[in-house]
Amino acid sequence: MLISLAINFVLNIIKKVLILATIWLTFIFNTFSQNFNIGIPSIVNYTRNDYNEAAQNWSITQDSSGVMYFANDWGVLEFDGISWNKYGLKRGVIARSVLAGKNGVIWVGGANEFGYLFPKQNGKLSYRSLSDSLDDNLENFGGVWSIIETTNGVYFQSKKSIFLYNDSVKQIYKSDDLNRACQVKDEIFVNEEQQGLLKLNKDSIKLVKGGEQFKNKNVVAILPYDKELKVIVTALHGLYLLRKNGIVAWNNANSDLIKSSNIYTAIKHSGYIFLGTTSKGLIIIDTKGNVIKNYTIQGGLQSNSVSAIYVDKNQNCWLGLQNGIDYIKLNSAVTNIVAPGSIGSGYTSSIFKENYYLGTNQGVYTISKKELFNNSTDYPGFKKVPSLIGQVWKLQVIDEDLFVGTHNGAYTFSERGLRKLSNIHGFWWFKKITHNPDVVISGTYDGLHLFKRSKDDGLWYYSHRVKNIEGSIRFAEILTNGDFWFSGGRQGVFNITFTDSYDSIIAVEKYNTDKGLPQEEFNYHPLTFNDELYVSTSSGIYKFNRKKNIFDYDRVYTNLLGESKIINHQYYGDNNMFFFQDQELNVLNTNLDGSKDLIHFGLNELKRNYISSFENLFALDNSNLFIGNQDGFVHFNPKKINENSKNPIVLIREIWHGDSILYGGDYYDIDKKKILKWRPEFTYELPFSNNSIHFKFATTDFSNVANNKFSYYLEGFDDDWEPFSKISEKEYTYLLEGTYVFRVKAMNELGAESEEAFVKLIINPPWYRSGFAYAIYLIAFVGLTFLVFKMNSKRLEEEKGREAKRLEQELFKTQEDQRIKTLKVNEQLMRMKNEKLRLDNKLRQSKIDNQTKEMAAVALQLTNRNEILLKVKQKLESVSKNMVHAQSKDQIDKLAKRIGAEMNIINDWKKFELNFDQVHEDFLKKLRTKYPSLTPKEVRLAAYLRMNMSSKEIALLQNVTSRSVEVSRYRLRKKMDLDRSINLVDYLSKLF
Repeated sequence: MLISLAINFVLNIIKKVLILATIWLTFIFNTFSQNFNIGIPSIVNYTRNDYNEAAQNWSITQDSSGVMYFANDWGVLEFDGISWNKYGLKRGVIARSVLAGKNGVIWVGGANEFGYLFPKQNGKLSYRSLSDSLDDNLENFGGVWSIIETTNGVYFQSKKSIFLYNDSVKQIYKSDDLNRACQVKDEIFVNEEQQGLLKLNKDSIKLVKGGEQFKNKNVVAILPYDKELKVIVTALHGLYLLRKNGIVAWNNANSDLIKSSNIYTAIKHSGYIFLGTTSKGLIIIDTKGNVIKNYTIQGGLQSNSVSAIYVDKNQNCWLGLQNGIDYIKLNSAVTNIVAPGSIGSGYTSSIFKENYYLGTNQGVYTISKKELFNNSTDYPGFKKVPSLIGQVWKLQVIDEDLFVGTHNGAYTFSERGLRKLSNIHGFWWFKKITHNPDVVISGTYDGLHLFKRSKDDGLWYYSHRVKNIEGSIRFAEILTNGDFWFSGGRQGVFNITFTDSYDSIIAVEKYNTDKGLPQEEFNYHPLTFNDELYVSTSSGIYKFNRKKNIFDYDRVYTNLLGESKIINHQYYGDNNMFFFQDQELNVLNTNLDGSKDLIHFGLNELKRNYISSFENLFALDNSNLFIGNQDGFVHFNPKKINENSKNPIVLIREIWHGDSILYGGDYYDIDKKKILKWRPEFTYELPFSNNSIHFKFATTDFSNVANNKFSYYLEGFDDDWEPFSKISEKEYTYLLEGTYVFRVKAMNELGAESEEAFVKLIINPPWYRSGFAYAIYLIAFVGLTFLVFKMNSKRLEEEKGREAKRLEQELFKTQEDQRIKTLKVNEQLMRMKNEKLRLDNKLRQSKIDNQTKEMAAVALQLTNRNEILLKVKQKLESVSKNMVHAQSKDQIDKLAKRIGAEMNIINDWKKFELNFDQVHEDFLKKLRTKYPSLTPKEVRLAAYLRMNMSSKEIALLQNVTSRSVEVSRYRLRKKMDLDRSINLVDYLSKLF
């Protein structure tokens, strides 16, 4: 036990040491050299139609955030990965040079003009001229071709002058014919055709030792070589080495090529010299002068005339051309080893006898391994094998032969050349029989076929077709014990037993859902790990259980590889496996301790170009994979994936409100005296009229701009981040007042995410929803409520007085009538008694009617009053909810409570109804029973009419017009279905 723990401990230490060593070596490698893969990387052509400006581009630079700038015939172009912008110099002035300064300033040189780009108040860049400050006699100084920034200031070199800018502009050198100025560390050199090579020392210039030999020679660049040496690059006279004691020509095997290329510009990067020529494109040489790469029109450039070279932060190369801009993905893990579409679609590949072979739908192509890896010009020169035409399915090395499976038959390559073995159509694969090294079995469109090696001449010959098996057999595995397994499409996986001579099959056992495998929509895919059989399905990985003779769900491999189907795979090294899954390439690595790691290669640029269900690769070693696709074959270096997996930078490029720009992409930090792309601590406060906001954003990862994606989130509005998509702008309209934070992040094609960029926005409320406005609303509402309350109270008092006076008058009249009648009755005693009894009953009835009317009027007025107070109370409560001012809100709440306390929530109408029915013998209850469709309002109207009240009186009680009462009476008649000839009041009086 202790020994096992010790071994594991040592293995873990070794593993960590190896990982650290790999990281260290990768760092050293990235620091000191540029790894150029074989073939041609993807080249993106930006034509003048893409950027909508002039064709010619003279200079290139990149600022700290990754935004690219180009000196163009029509001004300075800016590219952020999404949008192209142009910044013009003076009217009609051509831009010749551009340089991103250390403080974020973009220095610009043009024809008789120089200055810089500086952000306006809204963040949009604008050109500011420095040459305007020159005296009139200095204005015609020619085109500014070089800009050099030093601690001493910024130098602008034109054809006739050198100017130094440091708070002010001054001319420090004047000449008739200066070539381009160059900077090497702290030294500045310039070539003058009449004197030779000069060195600039602050304000003075002197001839370099041996520099006179460059009279009438165009020096286009001076580059560092090592700590002491410098490389002088001339247009037509080759390369020279500058030493302390003089200058010597640098002659090498490619000197003639370099001299004949008419070099226009040059840079040094990662130990390599990049030469931009006017006729032979881009030439890259190493420190020994060997040509490593030569990119031309044949390799994908738009032009062989290169005016500017720039290697960006991601180690990829930009070229300014005579007719456009090109972007070479030098640091890409993927390169094309054949011109796309030139040899057809790639289905299989292999290495045999130091020659590399490609199998396509058009035949077989070959090249020597030495030529493939040493090729420097355009695409490697693959040659077609004349005798092999049409669809090729498989290239498989077995011992000393290369088997070729095609649609038209089977072949072998050997030292004795190409031989055709069979005319049978469609050979998918070739495998050696485990216990018989002289027998090869092959799966075809229809069944299995055998090849045998002759003991006489050692050649392979077609033997026979295996009996008792039919159909296409595309996927198969043979274990070391001789077990033969193959996929039978959706039917399952089969294990077959051969006769000893492999003439026929004597047993077939089928494994599908009855033997543990899931129902499969497409083919089952067999594969092996450590000589154990596994099957990949759409539901995960299943392992064959020999004891139970079934397949068990393998949780370990399923968790590692996922549930997606593995399509094609190839083993490499010790139990390492490359495979395709969901049209993506992965590798399963086996570590020293036996554990396994899954590495996923996104390769989005290839994903849409694989041949579905025929994805294929060949691993020459762990740095050289050859992958077939629709356009042929590409080379893939997995080691460069880590080099390219840097997190991208996301930039908020513009913010618009309506038709006005709020932020244009840059700002000047006064404290740091730098131009920056964004300041996340900044807050924009906007009036409500600008509550529609439009954001534009970009990422400066140019590796594959078409596959860059963005996710954004407006905090305070959105619920969560939007899923990543290619949308690079977002508009929010009619935002309510409040505080918002807009956040955005980017993802490149490798899945690396940027840190988020964000900006805070405050939208103020409209004037009619401001605190001051709400205070005015409160004062007005309280005043109106008090006024309504006083008016209603006064009206009620007046109505009560009128009603009391009317009742008093009616009572007086009744008493007077009674007195007169009593005198008359006294004349006859019997009549007086009867009359008195009748009068007493009438008086009692009159009193009851009067009391009923009084009760109804009072009750109904109280009801109206409560309805009004309830509405006032509800309005006050609504206003209180939206108020911000705490003291005002408290006053409104108290007023609402007081009004609530004054309200009589008891239903006064119910009291009236109870008293009315007591007097009129349940008239209302009977009325509802007889006419159930009557509304409460119509029931009250019937009660008033039953009391013989006029329309005018009813109108006063209900606080409506007499016309409204008449309309209500008409509706009541209609619901009671009364004929127009029937008097409604009489009908109600006699109804019950």
